[in-house]
Amino acid sequence: MNPADIESLVEEWMSLGFQPTAEVDGQRIWQDCCVVESMLGGPTLPCEWLELSEDGRSAWLKGTQPGEIKWRQKWMAQ
Repeated sequence: MNPADIESLVEEWMSLGFQPTAEVDGQRIWQDCCVVESMLGGPTLPCEWLELSEDGRSAWLKGTQPGEIKWRQKWMAQ
């Protein structure tokens, strides 16, 4: 997805009541969702509740075990 697609998706979630970000000690952080940029190696803002695989291609809730990886049916990891 490109940045405009991500922005549109986050705005849609906001319209549903999600609070994407919060400010903690003067720093913006991810709250109800998290945008991860795999090419840059991680979240675009700090995200305390998410863990990433070493290759940065999958993520899961921090403190839990990663589960089965899901993806769109017609998409293959490259």
